[in-house]
Amino acid sequence: MNLLMISFSILALTCMLSAVMTYLIRIFALKKGLVDIPQERKIHNEPIALGGGVAIYASMAVVILVGLIGLQLKLFPLERMFQFYDLPLSLLSGMVSVIPKVVVVLISISVIMLLGLLDDIKGVRVSIKFFTEALMGVFLYAADIKITLFSSNPLLNLFFTVGWVVLVTNSFNLLDNMDGLTAGIAFISGIFLLGVAIEYGQFFVSFIIASFCGALLGFLFFNYYPAKIFMGDAGSLSVGYMISVLTILTTYYTPSDSKILPIMIPLFILMIPIFDTLSVVVIRFKQHRPIFQGDKSHFSHRLVSLGLSQKNAVLLIYLLCICLALPALLVRRVDPIGMFFLFLLDLVLIIIIVILEYAAIKKNKN
Repeated sequence: MNLLMISFSILALTCMLSAVMTYLIRIFALKKGLVDIPQERKIHNEPIALGGGVAIYASMAVVILVGLIGLQLKLFPLERMFQFYDLPLSLLSGMVSVIPKVVVVLISISVIMLLGLLDDIKGVRVSIKFFTEALMGVFLYAADIKITLFSSNPLLNLFFTVGWVVLVTNSFNLLDNMDGLTAGIAFISGIFLLGVAIEYGQFFVSFIIASFCGALLGFLFFNYYPAKIFMGDAGSLSVGYMISVLTILTTYYTPSDSKILPIMIPLFILMIPIFDTLSVVVIRFKQHRPIFQGDKSHFSHRLVSLGLSQKNAVLLIYLLCICLALPALLVRRVDPIGMFFLFLLDLVLIIIIVILEYAAIKKNKN
């Protein structure tokens, strides 16, 4: 409960900072002409300010940096704070030990954010994006932020780490196609990750996730339908990258748990972004269209084509994301067989969605 209170305080603080930064960046973007121009494959009908991703990144980075500097220079009465919240002082040494990893995360997400900002301003080739994302995945691996899947094979672990970073980063980048969609799904995913981190008593990871969620929530006030500002690629790429890093940093396993836990929890939480990406790839492949060329074949677009308003389509995806992620909080309380049925439940829900979509599309064609 005490860790929950601290995390909520950090989330609220970052949220306020993010809201102020988003407001100021919107004014700056409109004055400088940094706007998203309406196009055939886009839904908005008038230019919307870009740069919201910078506000998300900056507010989160400021809070984390202040925490790191305060920890290093002993500016905060941490021992007194720990005693007030009835937290074990042994956590202090654990916090200090992960500082180098946090610095690596801040450096790498800065690179990804700048890559996205450059794409917003001038445009960047897809190959350069993939190369930079993969390079940052290697950077994480070198800093011992990696996926092991209980394997001792370094090449296999490197492959899984880089592959996961690239997949999740681009899933959120592709998801950014409606007002409030990417920020809302990332916020929901972050809240579930925060719940897992708190349950496992990961103090510093909870601190980072809380600041990330706060930054998203502050931006979401201006991005929810009708959006006053977009996050742009600077936001969607850095948000997706940060989610991939947080899922790697979060611990899902203790010696008493089943070894399948580390695989299942992130999949539950990120089911919607992964489903959207895979379904779009399949649709474009079947229609013989370039996989990386933007269109209106995303899950959100398909819901709108079935008759939902843009706002209701986003709300429905929010609810589906929550439903699909709920098993992530239950896996420690069930045996492997129970976990299998939880995953099967999510899979059945996805299949039902696909069947309903297919039936509606077939009816419209007829």
